[in-house]
Amino acid sequence: MKQVAVKAIKPSRKHYYPNAGKAHLIAPNLLDRQFNPKQANTHWVGDIT
Repeated sequence: MKQVAVKAIKPSRKHYYPNAGKAHLIAPNLLDRQFNPKQANTHWVGDIT
């Protein structure tokens, strides 16, 4: 990047999370942070990011 004089552009503002700490209307938290299930293969998670 130094050889061709390319500079990175940084975003000027921080992230804004409007619903932080509130329950989501479309996808409720069904697991409710209970990470120790009584049976195996009952809780599945995924990430689409």
